[in-house]
Amino acid sequence: MNAPPTKQAPAADLTPPRRPRIGLALGSGSARGLAHIGVLRALKEANITVDLVAGTSMGAVIGAVFASGRP
Repeated sequence: MNAPPTKQAPAADLTPPRRPRIGLALGSGSARGLAHIGVLRALKEANITVDLVAGTSMGAVIGAVFASGRP
């Protein structure tokens, strides 16, 4: 005898919601570059994960150091 088909929940209902992707655009200038360091530290303390980093001039340098994993 054939068993009746069982109902299964769609896979979409079982997956956890995706977190938003976060990207940073860091600007140029030495004073602004120093401000970027403070913002990056605050994000790290708040356990906010940054997925993408882009920057120009000093912002690119700070972004590269941050992306390399240095404290």
